Amino acid sequence: MIKFLFTCCVLILVNLPVSAAAQVNQDLWNDLLAEHVMSSDGGQSTYVDYAGMQLDQDKLEQYLGQLSAVTRVEFEGFSDNQQLAFLINAYNAFRGPAGKTVKFSH
Repeated sequence: MIKFLFTCCVLILVNLPVSAAAQVNQDLWNDLLAEHVMSSDGGQSTYVDYAGMQLDQDKLEQYLGQLSAVTRVEFEGFSDNQQLAFLINAYNAFRGPAGKTVKFSH
């Protein structure tokens, strides 16, 4: 289950409705993930260096602000998969500043 959720988060397989897409720039989150998600154990697992994300605090705060700007009406207009992806990304982004490294095994 964790592998599935993390894969959803990393791949951003969702196309948000136009109104929300204009507010949430997934490129910011994708850039942070590309910088701070690393492979280990010969590609058998990945980990997120949340402490490293603190170095990109401006980019993270900008992304968090965009997530926070999505209204309940916009969120309710998302498909079930879009809502799930949004919540997973929001959870991981808001948790980031905690300065923890979490390892996900494949």
